[in-house]
Amino acid sequence: MNTYLICGLGNPGDKYAETRHNIGFKALEEIYSGGDFDDPKEEKKFSSLISSSQSGDKKIILALPLTYMNKSGEAIQKIKSYFKIPKQNIIIIYDDIDLPPGEIRIRKKGGPGTHNGMKSIIQSLGTEDFARIRIGIGEPYPPQKDLSTYVLEPFTKKEKETLDPKIKNIPTIVKDFLETGIEAAMNKWN
Repeated sequence: MNTYLICGLGNPGDKYAETRHNIGFKALEEIYSGGDFDDPKEEKKFSSLISSSQSGDKKIILALPLTYMNKSGEAIQKIKSYFKIPKQNIIIIYDDIDLPPGEIRIRKKGGPGTHNGMKSIIQSLGTEDFARIRIGIGEPYPPQKDLSTYVLEPFTKKEKETLDPKIKNIPTIVKDFLETGIEAAMNKWN
């Protein structure tokens, strides 16, 4: 059986729920709402909310790390090790300040940029070689604002109107990745 890990990045707690930095959590909630997965349950040994499903010869684990963004790698490493998930079967969904609001980009690998969650994951896994779905939250963000302040603010009404329909595509993007592979998903969605 092939095991896949789909992880949405964000910060736990109501205080952060509607912030730009939590778009990875929102994307996973969209997958949960499709009905193929049970609501996530807290798994302390993984420092995450976890849900899983099976489709043919694939086991799919959805994870929302509860470690706060800058320690996301700790949770992902625990899940990867426990389930013996190969790096090519990991997809990280997260916010990207360098993309316009709602723009979605799929990549096979790459550096973390300014994203502390991705820095943590790359450090914990010891590689940049895993798939990611980047969801735009910026470009340009107001130059007078500190980046950490900007990502922890809620979306504006206009941003939500742009983002909400795009987030609805995430379950289909993930399904395409699982069924046809990263290259085909990139060709279709990028």
